[in-house]
Amino acid sequence: MTDLKRYLLAGVVIASLSACGSGTDEVAGAGYLTITDAWSPLAPSTVNVAAGYFVASNLSSDSVTIVEATSPAYSEVALHRSFIEDGLVHMGGVNQISVEAGDKVEFSPGGLHLMLKRPDRRYSVGDQFPVSLHFSNGENVTFNMQVKRREQAANEATGLEMDHSHHGH
Repeated sequence: MTDLKRYLLAGVVIASLSACGSGTDEVAGAGYLTITDAWSPLAPSTVNVAAGYFVASNLSSDSVTIVEATSPAYSEVALHRSFIEDGLVHMGGVNQISVEAGDKVEFSPGGLHLMLKRPDRRYSVGDQFPVSLHFSNGENVTFNMQVKRREQAANEATGLEMDHSHHGH
């Protein structure tokens, strides 16, 4: 690769990371995986399960395989996905998730996500907690996940502020 191509590629990567907005922008692992927009929706106080969402971008020339997720903030963390079968929404565990070279995988509502079970305490909007992803090559990466209201995350994702005060609730 020529020096000019390297500089252009570096510029594109830096520009795309800068454009990620108000999510948790962290370069993770051995410099090959970037975690952005890490958040967890505020869970009702009577529920001991939450979800975790983020975008994992693989900047390397090799695929990366996520085999486990953990957090000291939750007793159990599992890789999960939601899917529709026979017109019904189902959810199930996933053994591993590959992020191909130069590609990204989105953990988002209605798709891949982390299932967070039995929190160590009640979390409020704005709180953060650490999450670690573990890879098949023995490496791992830790990043912070921020607790948000679903509508706050949706507004940040679209760049739009929506006023729902006219609904009367």
